[in-house]
Amino acid sequence: MEKKNVLGDAKTCLVDSLVSMNLGLDIEGEIRGYLQAFWGKKLEDSNVKDPALQEKMHGILQMMFDGGHKAEAEAIYNTHRVLTEYRGYGANEKASEDVEACFGDKFEIPEQGAIVVDTFVTRNLPAIVKICERRGIDLKRIKVRCPKIVLAAQLMRMDDAKKTEMEEVFAKLDESQFLTDSNGSPHDINLPEGEQIAVHFTPRTLPYRFEWHVDGNEMDTARLYMDWVRGEVARVVPGGRVFMNITTVPDFEKLESRMDTSGKRPLVKPVQQITDKVVKAIMTTLRGLGVEVLDGEKFGPIEGYDHKKVVQGLHVRKNNNS
Repeated sequence: MEKKNVLGDAKTCLVDSLVSMNLGLDIEGEIRGYLQAFWGKKLEDSNVKDPALQEKMHGILQMMFDGGHKAEAEAIYNTHRVLTEYRGYGANEKASEDVEACFGDKFEIPEQGAIVVDTFVTRNLPAIVKICERRGIDLKRIKVRCPKIVLAAQLMRMDDAKKTEMEEVFAKLDESQFLTDSNGSPHDINLPEGEQIAVHFTPRTLPYRFEWHVDGNEMDTARLYMDWVRGEVARVVPGGRVFMNITTVPDFEKLESRMDTSGKRPLVKPVQQITDKVVKAIMTTLRGLGVEVLDGEKFGPIEGYDHKKVVQGLHVRKNNNS
């Protein structure tokens, strides 16, 4: 882009992030080979739907799991979803309906605390900024959390219309508001010490927390999610909210990479962590902390999406006396 870009050259940043993961020459070499399908090619010339890309990533993720690189695999997988345009993850998609559900006039936004936005930067951030402006919210309160490699992939694959949208966003936000210091998950990125949260918008970011998967032990996995919930709610101001729609699966299985051939195109789909029991543990923890569940409805499967899983709508508000 000609104007301010929080990462500088996105391709260089992507490579630097990959090198910093210290995955070893074999895995890094496989990822570099995969990225050749996108480097130096215009959007319209990239065959992002090529099944070979899914098979390539399938092998890469399994190598990473076998090598114990669970956190890094999360970032690589999400980078892959951006580059191959999984529905909802493509860099040029329009804002999710979740944006209005979380930031619209139906709910108050506390006057104090950060407004935390995770992962879906090019997709959702422009709409969030517009709503905050309309509601008179100080834009300096926005904190964007996205692993650097995932954000680099989004910025690298923008079309002209999305570049214009993001240039307007960059003109209104300071570079310090983009928190990218992670080789794994946005949830590994800490806010400044002592900063509280007014709204945390983190839909679709929790089911693939590979680092929280304890093979053979569903309850130990659940406890890691419960610990995250406790720490998160502790930072939320009274009246503040967390929006974290998640997809769930019925059975707890060994962490591995798989190919799903049931949809319109074959897609690599690693085993995810949030089972029905994990969701129950999350809900029990939330209620024990005195939060109000604004939306706990289950819905799905959703026609046209890349998954056939049930979605747990999870939008909670911290009580004033919590």
